[in-house]
Amino acid sequence: MHTDSSRKLKEKVPEWAGTDILIPSSLNLEQCSSSATARYKANLALSLCREGGSPEVEKGTAYPNETGAELTEEMLKACQKEDGAKETEEKLTDCRNTRLNFAVADLTGGLGVDAWHFSKLFGKVLHNERNTELSEAVQRNFSRLGVDNVEFSAIDADSVQMLEKLREFAPTLIYMDPARRSAEGKKVFLLEDCSPNIMTLLPSLLELCPLLLVKISPMADITMLASRLGGTLRQVHIVGHGGECKELLCVIGRAAEDAPEPLIVTGGCDDGASFCFTRSQEKDACVTYIAGDSLKEGALIFEPGAALMKTGAYALICERFNMKKFAPNCHLYLIDSAEQAPNNEAGKDAENKQSAETGHATTTPACVEAKQAAEPTQDSGTPACAKATQGSDGTRDVCTPFGKYFRILEIASLTGSNIKSFGKKYPRAEVSAKGIMMRSDQLRQRLGVLSGGNIHIFGVTTSDGQRLLLACKRA
Repeated sequence: MHTDSSRKLKEKVPEWAGTDILIPSSLNLEQCSSSATARYKANLALSLCREGGSPEVEKGTAYPNETGAELTEEMLKACQKEDGAKETEEKLTDCRNTRLNFAVADLTGGLGVDAWHFSKLFGKVLHNERNTELSEAVQRNFSRLGVDNVEFSAIDADSVQMLEKLREFAPTLIYMDPARRSAEGKKVFLLEDCSPNIMTLLPSLLELCPLLLVKISPMADITMLASRLGGTLRQVHIVGHGGECKELLCVIGRAAEDAPEPLIVTGGCDDGASFCFTRSQEKDACVTYIAGDSLKEGALIFEPGAALMKTGAYALICERFNMKKFAPNCHLYLIDSAEQAPNNEAGKDAENKQSAETGHATTTPACVEAKQAAEPTQDSGTPACAKATQGSDGTRDVCTPFGKYFRILEIASLTGSNIKSFGKKYPRAEVSAKGIMMRSDQLRQRLGVLSGGNIHIFGVTTSDGQRLLLACKRA
């Protein structure tokens, strides 16, 4: 393997780094999932299968060994605490047998990173890759990796032969990652422009399998997806990793008149935290905006990460975490006190609970309770997600997986003279324009600062129309 490819493989799939992996083309490595995002999908897929479409986004990874699936250490402790040591082994055996009965078909297998992670959680996996050379390379690689529960095929995903293969394989869940480039190599975003065409395939695939997990461009509009997929869309997962929005996953099921409103989930590969809601909850959420005069030096502000921003939960951030928003078009939030706890008015019974493992309290922003309160007669199918650790810093610990915190060092009006003054005082800083008539790169140019250091300068607008410069430091 080329040295550059070896380096990239170690970065994306570190578990394969010590194995002689055959990669026919550098494009195969460029387009494959990272191990982190593939692990997220495997856990989500298993949870969907176990719950019949209502996932519990679990923290940690529960992978099988040679004899079958095993529980995470946390789950094992829970079993022992609840049932005692005698019944723990029965729980483990039942878990192994249940998981081994599930099967997942990956119709667009590629280099096989997703299929490899599926193989660790599912009894059998189908890896389909229409590129024969790549399919043969994956078979050879999986043999080197000791994988023995994966079947291989090299069929067009939208062919009659593929449907026949699926009837024979009988998957519990079908996974697809359609190509998002046209024949000319240009990026495409519409579902029908992907290859294979998702919209054309959906009826046939849903007839064969009740659950589909489809990877979509992270640039896709969630409202558009909900409109196009209609009653078949169950959930949308925005997967974050390393501070970036890495993947957008659609959970699709058979259409039903009483299907619940699609759930939107932003989950992190790094720590297992998740934030989930419905569009109705966001629409009904209460927002408090701030005036410029309420900003003080020393105050703590929160900047949502890319994945949380992608969800569009701008109002729910205020309601669930008891924050105040700068302005409708300025997505920064003020925390009145670092010691304040999140606001869980949407679900009174989601109180802080002591964790036996850490000694800290856990806070659930009540995505389950809020949904049930809004629709008390309907089975919402909403997962018990959005759990995050709350420690002595209150809100900060709850929100840490979803964004960054900054402490305000200095505040000034956004004027030409103050821009020059800030540029001289803070020669190295990151720069962000939030809700002002200027892009971030334009503000940086006017400041004349170099990237780097621990200072972040924000150009912001507050709800009363004040345009301000904030010099901040990561908290």
